[in-house]
Amino acid sequence: MHSSICQKFAPRPLVSTRVAVPRASMELNVTRRILIVDDEPALRSGMARCCRGWGFEADVAASAEEALALLDSTTYEYILTDLHMPGIGGQTLLERLAHVCPDTPCIVVTGDATYGSEVRDRPNVLHSLQKPVAPDLLRKILLEEPLSRPPRLQSTIAKRPNSAPVRVLLVEDSATDAMILDLAIQATGFCAATQTAKSVREARALLRTNEFDVVITDLRLPDSDGLKTVRELLAVASSVPLVVVSANDNDALAEQAIQTGAQDYLVKGQYARAALGRIVRHSVERKKTEARLLRLAMRDQLTGLVNRVFFRERVASALAGARRNNRPFAVMYVDLDGFKGINDSLGHDSGDALIQQAAARLQKAMREEDTVARLGGDEFAILIEDANSPQDVLRIAERCRQQLAIPFELDLQEATISGSLGLAFYPEAGNSVDSLLSAADAAMYRAKHAGRDAVCIFSPQIHEQSLERYRMEQLLKTAISRNEFHLVYQPQIASDGSVGGAEALLRWNMDNKTFVSPGVFIPILEESGQILDVGAWVLSEACREFAALRDKGTFLPRVSVNVSGRQLEQNDFVESVVAVIERHKMEPHQLELELTEAILVKDPKRAERMLTALRDLGVRLALDDFGTGYSSLNYLDRFPVDTLKVDRSFVTKMMDSERTLVLAEAIFNLGKGLGLEIVAEGVETQEQLQIVSEKGADLIQGYLTGRPCSPEELSERLRAQAVPHDLSSPPRSEAPENENGEDLGEAESGAVEVA
Repeated sequence: MHSSICQKFAPRPLVSTRVAVPRASMELNVTRRILIVDDEPALRSGMARCCRGWGFEADVAASAEEALALLDSTTYEYILTDLHMPGIGGQTLLERLAHVCPDTPCIVVTGDATYGSEVRDRPNVLHSLQKPVAPDLLRKILLEEPLSRPPRLQSTIAKRPNSAPVRVLLVEDSATDAMILDLAIQATGFCAATQTAKSVREARALLRTNEFDVVITDLRLPDSDGLKTVRELLAVASSVPLVVVSANDNDALAEQAIQTGAQDYLVKGQYARAALGRIVRHSVERKKTEARLLRLAMRDQLTGLVNRVFFRERVASALAGARRNNRPFAVMYVDLDGFKGINDSLGHDSGDALIQQAAARLQKAMREEDTVARLGGDEFAILIEDANSPQDVLRIAERCRQQLAIPFELDLQEATISGSLGLAFYPEAGNSVDSLLSAADAAMYRAKHAGRDAVCIFSPQIHEQSLERYRMEQLLKTAISRNEFHLVYQPQIASDGSVGGAEALLRWNMDNKTFVSPGVFIPILEESGQILDVGAWVLSEACREFAALRDKGTFLPRVSVNVSGRQLEQNDFVESVVAVIERHKMEPHQLELELTEAILVKDPKRAERMLTALRDLGVRLALDDFGTGYSSLNYLDRFPVDTLKVDRSFVTKMMDSERTLVLAEAIFNLGKGLGLEIVAEGVETQEQLQIVSEKGADLIQGYLTGRPCSPEELSERLRAQAVPHDLSSPPRSEAPENENGEDLGEAESGAVEVA
């Protein structure tokens, strides 16, 4: 009745991964593909537009690495390439192309007039052209010269566009019908490699051990009949397109076959060559598309490295091999130290360039058999197999660390970072993919906490610390809602014994029963990003309690609140400070924000804008822990600070070290000379008090003059100011204790007060 009913059923939705073939009226077209490799976007896109206008399907690549990746799944009639590109470069690309696709003619398009015979005389180079190339010349080479190619490239004509044979499995018990079908396939113009099976059982065996591009099957076979044949074949090769060729000219059966999973249904003796060719072409293109999509799904688009999904598969494969052969391997996590600051200050384009360079350096440091992956952001992972010993793995890790320590060239600027590396060995660190990756991640964090630019090997102790850190991170997420945080205030005392201000210090009573040191939980807040919510709570709570003291008639000149670097990075930080001040009806100068030098140097321009805006509002600004960080005189001149806080480490050592005393005196003189208020932190003895007072400290903060206390205790201290106190016998208040009876006050008064 008809030669094919694919027209009737093609529009119907098919099963899962199968795509309906084009209509029978479509003619068999030869796809001409061309690949253009150039790192200049304008030239790349311009040549691609021209080639598409001449009938080519043009793919583009910005580097040799991208070009080689495309060649994994696509065959091209021509390759146009530049010579000078980032990465491995054009000349190396030509060498590799000679091995990967020796029959593909290459056309060199370059702005370098100095290249010589080592390029022109390569067997796979058809032409070498100087930029800018005239479109008419390029068109003539691509469309008019093929018949006059050099002998070494003549075979390319015969093999394009399908040099690889199409693998066809014919499932047919009639030798005559199988031969007729095979001849029909060959007549389509495709180079087809066919195998024949006379039963479903034989076909299933072949499908398990071979790869095919298409299966063409009869429905009636010695061991199967009807739609059962389709189901049994698809059961072992669900991703291979299957076409039914049957003697039964039945529309209902054809529809059922397609609904079961067949791509098409042809009637024996009535199929046209064009229909058969279309089916074969569709199968080949579908396979190429699937391979390309799979490659894209498994690759990081920025670096070309494998991604997290593929890396997990590689680790799983290594794990299976190690279990069979009792062969250890290692997983390494790499995190770039200081990347965020570069990304924020120089921009995302520079950040991307740095990530690409870091990826290339890590690959350079590894062996060919190792797998380097980008997990996302500035994190990488490496699978190290077949290492002879842990010492070999450590040497590889050290090479990676050294590569990352070399300055990076970014837009004519030099940027320096480092890497924190964590190693996990199988089987010591775990016997599953998840446990090994978690172990490497934990070791990497330990390296980062140990000072960065280091390599750390996973151990059971690190595992315990990682679990404890995770437990605390989860508990911190609900600490605000469970009212587990509270503030204490350490007075800042003037020479006459009056309270000149108070610094708000954050305390955490975990589960409302265990006090945790800020030195433990604040770094977790910083790394997890929870510091933003907690910092906002501290600012609001300190201002609320200040207002409560004021409303009770208790006068506190100002309250000081520590600010995290993450808070200062928020675009709306100044607005949030203004909102808090207005909500609690405070004067701006009654709030002082304390910042460390480390916060300011991350992004000096942004910090200067933020601080200037706050200072213009009247908010006081204090530079905390001065003398322990960069201590740049430029920062004192550049940033509009009001107060200089001399770190407790100087105050503590002044009695024992003449050098420290000289340095401390210089800091006091510097602050006074700039008209800044000086606060001496960590004063614990009368001798220290005497020295800092002589040096010109305006306010004293420390155990000697007052431990951190509750708002109620601070209120009592303020009410008692009617009778000024002599600093020789300062009042004392009890500091909170943890479950072991350890004091929690002074440990943070000059160290980790950051809220």
